[in-house]
Amino acid sequence: MGSLHFWLTVVTASRWLCTPLWWWLWRKQGGGVVAARVAIIAWFGLTDYCDGTFARHHGLVTEWGGWLDHLADWAFALSILLLGMAESNGRRRRARRGAAPIAPPAAPARAGPAERPPRAEG
Repeated sequence: MGSLHFWLTVVTASRWLCTPLWWWLWRKQGGGVVAARVAIIAWFGLTDYCDGTFARHHGLVTEWGGWLDHLADWAFALSILLLGMAESNGRRRRARRGAAPIAPPAAPARAGPAERPPRAEG
């Protein structure tokens, strides 16, 4: 069972690597970045659920593992919160400076009956 305990700790520790990877991906743009962000969140959630359930089921819960698990959860959640707040604040600052809004362009206005060109008779 010692080897199993080691692998559960490795899985929990791998979630610690998700936090700096999340920060790094936050600055990137491009095609696969959104998929990578979704994959990180899925990995984090899946491993959080599986290692805790597996440890409880096999009687491998330790105080140190519990602390490591909770700290990994808080670090990742806090990083998502802080980056979201920074992004929101950056958008507000750009809007106050008069920069172009980050919104899709409005649809062109439709011409009313008085603005239509006359029909060609014939």
